[in-house]
Amino acid sequence: MAESFGDLLAGGVGGLANVVAGQPLDTVKVKLQTFPSLYKSSLDCVKKTYFNEGILTGFYAGSSPAYVVSLIENAVLFLVYEYSVNLVKWVTNTKTEKELPIVYHATAGAVACIPATLTYAPMDRVKSLMQVQREIGQTTEMRLSQTGMFRQILVNEGVPGFYRGLTSLLYREVPGYFCFFYGYAGSVKLLASPEESRDNMSMWKIALAGGIAGCGFWGIMYPCDVVKARIQVKQELSGSFFRNMAIILKEEIKHKGVRSLYRGLTATLIRSFPANGALFVTYESTKRLYGNFIHNGVLE
Repeated sequence: MAESFGDLLAGGVGGLANVVAGQPLDTVKVKLQTFPSLYKSSLDCVKKTYFNEGILTGFYAGSSPAYVVSLIENAVLFLVYEYSVNLVKWVTNTKTEKELPIVYHATAGAVACIPATLTYAPMDRVKSLMQVQREIGQTTEMRLSQTGMFRQILVNEGVPGFYRGLTSLLYREVPGYFCFFYGYAGSVKLLASPEESRDNMSMWKIALAGGIAGCGFWGIMYPCDVVKARIQVKQELSGSFFRNMAIILKEEIKHKGVRSLYRGLTATLIRSFPANGALFVTYESTKRLYGNFIHNGVLE
């Protein structure tokens, strides 16, 4: 029980670090995905957001729900991930985590993301809508707070409105987190010296492995994220996930080419490396501190 609480705590704190490091460019990503015709490039979006909205109301729009989303997502994600890894070790009679094949880590991550996604999906919808309030016609005076956006979704769409885009979210998360944890476990194994494991290796190696994992996730799954963002934000998209996906992909490829599905990818990769490096450094550091406290009664 104490170990599980440590995983939950470390995942939540790591999620907060991820938002602190990456929120501004996450806003740029969502703007480019949902309203690509308004911006020529990531840099153009940065400039227009800064001059039209400022730093706090522009780049940090939706930061409150972003903190909630990331805290919940990563707390549940890492709790279930560590449990799944330990279960696989027990079933396969593997003594140490280092001996586990990388694909088992990846599979554990893919499984862990399902309950995590179901938990944080409502706040992810709130965050996405808050990030594009200017683009959907809301003046500065009309912009809604987190509570106001939550209430608006509930009144206009009911409880199902919070889960709008859930299917596309799962289609992004399950294969995405397989790649994410494959990249992390593979990088840790590659970077670790013979006497090192995830529990004692240098933090710069943890940061590098986390950055590689994040870039792998987004580099592979980015088009799915475009579909997810459009469904969450644009009310005219109704019907099944596959119908919406077909409409979005057909429209984008026909009018703008395949490259349009990767608009905002540069900003996302630039954001992803430090953000996920911070996530894993904070996660592993918190786990070690918590472990020292539980076993020795001291924080080192």
